[in-house]
Amino acid sequence: MIYCFSDLDDSLFQSAHKCSVDTENCKLVSFKENGDMQGFSTPAQQQFIDLIKQNGTLIPVTARTVNSFNRVSMDFDSYKAICHGAIVLAPNGAIDPEWKEYLEDQISIHNEKFQQLVDLVRTLVNEINIQPTMFGVKENYGYPCYFNLKVESKDSSKLEKLFYHFHSFVNSNREFDEFAIHWNDRTFDILPPYTSKAKAVEFIYKKLGITSSDLVFGLGDSLSDLPFMNQCDFLMIPKNSQIVKRKNLG
Repeated sequence: MIYCFSDLDDSLFQSAHKCSVDTENCKLVSFKENGDMQGFSTPAQQQFIDLIKQNGTLIPVTARTVNSFNRVSMDFDSYKAICHGAIVLAPNGAIDPEWKEYLEDQISIHNEKFQQLVDLVRTLVNEINIQPTMFGVKENYGYPCYFNLKVESKDSSKLEKLFYHFHSFVNSNREFDEFAIHWNDRTFDILPPYTSKAKAVEFIYKKLGITSSDLVFGLGDSLSDLPFMNQCDFLMIPKNSQIVKRKNLG
């Protein structure tokens, strides 16, 4: 069997301004919350999607929440890992029962430390005088999946300062080693240990009974995708992606 675990945004589609070809030649595949057009798949991306679907199984592994994932007009008939891997959906679209049990157990273990880190960010936001455009724990199906802080471009230097203060605290307190941090110019995320694309992919491997006899591709554009991609036989990276730029592959 052939499987492809794939990130969505900037891998299988992207916003209009990131498209390498005119959007008139692309397929509209995702929408904003207000119904406006959002993501376009180029002819090359469409051919790749069709190639995998005709010969195997395409499994999305995405940071999208359930609401934003539902605004993607692509059919996925197997398992789906969403919300940075915090939620694993079964082929019928419901949370996989085994994953649900695992998730609830993990939340009971890590939630107190998670809240401590959220409180730390709140303190730093006030001390550094950041005006967030978004601040809070993202929940899906009632489960706390990850913390998200967003700022306007004018506050990007302040967010960088917050990151280094936060990073210093975490490095000096090893009890938080399992928590992951994602940071770029305008966004700062805290992912608890159970929110992991790699762990979600490992779980789906077992559910599907994937073995060394199968052929598995991993496709992603971000450095944060590499851990789940590295579980696959072959890693696929879009041109001009974050991985290419950060690893000087261009």
